[in-house]
Amino acid sequence: MKKEIAKLLAGSSALPVLFIGSGLTRRYFDLPNWEGLLRKFCVKPFEYYYGKAERACRDQVDMLYPTLADYIEEDFNEVWYTDNNYKQSRELHKEDLKQKISPFKFCIADFIRDSSANIQEMYAEEISKFKAIGSKNISCIITTNYDTFLENSCTLPVCRFVSRCQSKDCINDKVKFSLKERFEEILSWGEKKCIKDNGNFKMGNIMDYYNTHGLSQTLSKIPLIAPEDIEPDSLVQFLNKALEDYPDLLAVGKGHQSRSQFKKCISIWDWLKYSNAAKNQMNILKEN
Repeated sequence: MKKEIAKLLAGSSALPVLFIGSGLTRRYFDLPNWEGLLRKFCVKPFEYYYGKAERACRDQVDMLYPTLADYIEEDFNEVWYTDNNYKQSRELHKEDLKQKISPFKFCIADFIRDSSANIQEMYAEEISKFKAIGSKNISCIITTNYDTFLENSCTLPVCRFVSRCQSKDCINDKVKFSLKERFEEILSWGEKKCIKDNGNFKMGNIMDYYNTHGLSQTLSKIPLIAPEDIEPDSLVQFLNKALEDYPDLLAVGKGHQSRSQFKKCISIWDWLKYSNAAKNQMNILKEN
């Protein structure tokens, strides 16, 4: 197996990507799994919410836990605004409230931050080895974890995609596209023809375009932009904002109508920021 992996890596034009899930967080911080986390914020018995979500998701079983979280969030937020036990939290998060962030979300963030302060000593040697991973071995880390263990433990870029995605298909697409040699290989036949007939689309600031033209129009136009004109940081800012505005963009099952195009834009960002082929192409363009 090791020889086969080494052979695949040797023939690739891009460094491998390290995918890290919740197992690492649970091991080193002893944090709960998704169910355990939700239980900590239940106002009513967990079984009440689970049964309610189970009935609502009979035709979409993969949406059980996102729906469960929605029900818990609704009751938790109501208590948070009125209960004296959360008086200090309300004072602490005044600015978050002005930005219309759900109390449920920033209270979970507070819990994870506080619980991530101390790493279990028994794993100190493992963690020191993990920190030794350098940029010569992998290109970046992709995770759906909420905690900051990765940023604090290594110097590699960390791509965090925390969403309602419960399937590996969105991650598989990222790997597939990040290994493409040329940007054009990511595009559909229709997109290539549109560029050939009309030239590359000039969008300007992606967030400004999104605020003016909406989600569908922005997603359809991003692949038409010349790669040298796409700023990766602006693109990922848009992707994060779109996920906030449309949480079902990466939902499994029926999902959002713009899901496939959104996944393509994630792949474009990944290709631009981490693919060796992309970096070489950008350097050639700069030289010319």
